[in-house]
Amino acid sequence: MEVWLESGDHDSVAEALDRMHARLVSERSTALARATEALLRARLLLARGENDDAAAAAERALGELGDRAPWWRAKTIRVLERAGTASPDLLEEARTIETRLGIPRKPIAP
Repeated sequence: MEVWLESGDHDSVAEALDRMHARLVSERSTALARATEALLRARLLLARGENDDAAAAAERALGELGDRAPWWRAKTIRVLERAGTASPDLLEEARTIETRLGIPRKPIAP
């Protein structure tokens, strides 16, 4: 999906995510699987310039994650940051996770 997003092939990403979502709701799924779909959908929506919808999808991902999967939490918080809706507390949480995991901080692209 990363390559499709980078190349602007939003339709392929949307189709893949729609299939993923359909499978997740029709079968027993894990919170991490649902959070992954929500995070990827948030990234798609950001790429389309739909920041409010992207933030809603990212919030859904955080809700699914709870306090588990810190790497995914940090990635999701960074989506909220790009959407312009991350609180200072969430940004601090992302910084703490990234520091603890040794992840270098990249500047946010406009």
